[in-house]
Formats: sequence, C-alpha cells, structure tokens
Amino acid sequence: MYNFNEKVTTELYEKYSEFKMLSSGNTSTSKEFYDETLYDLIKSNIKNKNKNKNKNLNICDLGCGTGMKLKSLLDMGCRNLYGCDINADAEDSPRIVRQGLFDFLKYNSIKFDIIILNDVMEHLSFEQVIELFELCKANMSKGAILYIKVPNGASPYFGLYQYGDFTHKLIFNQYSFLQLQSMTDATLKCCMQEKLSIRKFKGIKKIAVTVLYKIALVRYKYISYLIFRTDVIMTPNIIAMFQFNEQ
Repeated sequence: MYNFNEKVTTELYEKYSEFKMLSSGNTSTSKEFYDETLYDLIKSNIKNKNKNKNKNLNICDLGCGTGMKLKSLLDMGCRNLYGCDINADAEDSPRIVRQGLFDFLKYNSIKFDIIILNDVMEHLSFEQVIELFELCKANMSKGAILYIKVPNGASPYFGLYQYGDFTHKLIFNQYSFLQLQSMTDATLKCCMQEKLSIRKFKGIKKIAVTVLYKIALVRYKYISYLIFRTDVIMTPNIIAMFQFNEQ
C-alpha cells in the first residue's frame, strides 16, 4: 500500500543539509559557520576535564548532517567521534553512519560520554522525545552529558526558526525542559541562551547589528519580566544540558 507519510518524510530529508545551508544564507563549510555556541560550550567543558582523558571520550552527534561540526571536535584532539544522520553525505567525516538516530541507538554497543542533539528534538513527536531520552540513557556512561539545542519558543524571533522549517513539530523553552525532566530519569543541569552569531556582516557592520540585536532582546526581556515576573531566555535558540540518574 502507498505510504504517503514515509514518502513525504524521505523526500523532505533527502536534501536537508543543502536546504539548511541555503535557508541560512550561508553555503560555506568553514569553521565560522559550523562552530556554533553549542559546540563552543562542549569544547570548553572538555578542556576543563583531565586533558589526558579527552582523547578517550566517546562523543556522539545524533542527526549530525554532514559531520563538519564533529570535525571541529576532531581538531581539538578528540578521537572517538561518532555520528548518524539519515542524510549523511560526507565520506571523509569521522565515523558517520547513514542511519536514523533511533535505529542507531537501538543497535549501538558503545557507551558515550557526550551525546549531542543539535536541532533534532523539534523534528520529533512528543512520544519520540520520551523514547529518545530512554535510548540516550541506555547508551551513556556514568556522569555523561546530553547537550541539546532547539529553537526557543519563548523568543520573539522563534517563528523564523520554528516555522521556517516544514519538518519542525515541537516547540521548546526553558519551562518545557523542566517538564521533560519531571517525566524522565534526566536532571536538567542548566539552560542557557545561545550567543548571537552574525555571519553575513564583518567589521563595523557586524558590531552595529550585534548591538541592535542585543538592545532588542533586552527590551523584550524587560517587558516579559514586568508582565510575567519571570526571567525568560529570549534568544532564538536555547541550549540545555541533561544528566541521567541512576547510571
């Protein structure tokens, strides 16, 4: 029987990496494009650990695309790098498998010290997110960290990110992460804003755009605090770190 959902999903993701590059206005594969705030945070945390153990950390990027972001970790000395993506197309990237993340985790035999979910969870259903957390727990070592980045539903700019991609299903913010914590065996270690990354401008223009953007965010945050009496993260994307209990 003709399976409409399977056909549409396959077509949407066949050239997903190409679409994301074009929609971002940047077709570069340079470090400037790929070294985002999430990976800067991961690299900073890795550097704070025992340097002798860095090379032995098992790091997995689920939904890694072309794998260029893993290469930024490879450049800093990490060697046990793994990734999976149904649209994987980079033959020279470290240990990338062309496979869906659920099948990858179900048949994996490696215990990971770090798992990365960068722009992944918004593509899933509620039930799939719960299942994904259970699979991540089963595939992580004691004290391992799960890093997540998703569009921020509390941001005044979230619509551009959330609805600019036809494959997005769920919306998250810092409070839905707390709710997710209560429904799983995971503990939310921190929730933080993403630093602004201006890719289209250089020099004075880049400084001016950055300043204007930060002024706008402060304005929205101040209004939000006056109305809701809460400190809401307002950047278009939000980053979370989870650790699993009873590992």
